[in-house]
Amino acid sequence: MTKNKLKFLYIVDKFPPAGMQAGIRALELSKEMVKENILPIILTKKFKKNELYNIQKIKEIPKELKIYRTHFCELKIKNKLILKILEVFRFDYYLEWIPFGYFKAKNLISKNNFKFIYASGPPFYSYYSRI
Repeated sequence: MTKNKLKFLYIVDKFPPAGMQAGIRALELSKEMVKENILPIILTKKFKKNELYNIQKIKEIPKELKIYRTHFCELKIKNKLILKILEVFRFDYYLEWIPFGYFKAKNLISKNNFKFIYASGPPFYSYYSRI
């Protein structure tokens, strides 16, 4: 192993204790990278109070990881038609977390010499509907 770890920005919307499958997948990938002398700098969002989470997974997070959790806003739209239109184009997700994530990522990028940035999470990998 080399002395210097390869650092990169890993943007993921779910990370333990939040996220169940998505959060666990991001954690497992991060643990494997740390073993290979790669250090992801995690950018994620704080988790919602009513969101499923796994508190046991916190113990598995490698100590080397730096995790930045941004704010988000929950849209409280009652009109089902408007909500459906937002969801079809994933604007609900963009409005909830993307602006906060963008500005935090911009700040992290300006302060670090990342070799690359990897993003994993919606809206680009899946679609779901609340209706």
